[in-house]
Amino acid sequence: MNFQNNYVPKLTNAPYEAYLNTTWIRYAQPFVKGKLLLRVSVPFSTVAVPNVATGIVNTENRFG
Repeated sequence: MNFQNNYVPKLTNAPYEAYLNTTWIRYAQPFVKGKLLLRVSVPFSTVAVPNVATGIVNTENRFG
């Protein structure tokens, strides 16, 4: 099992406080006496975009 985090502190053509954070959960398991490898990757993303009118940063979290 492997965990990888990708953080992007500034997005192009987006408001100043917008960011993107994606965590990947990865798993690999050999089977059939090592002749086949099963790999599964699942991303969990957080996207933050500030509301220009209120100044509050809205975040959305999703798998996939």
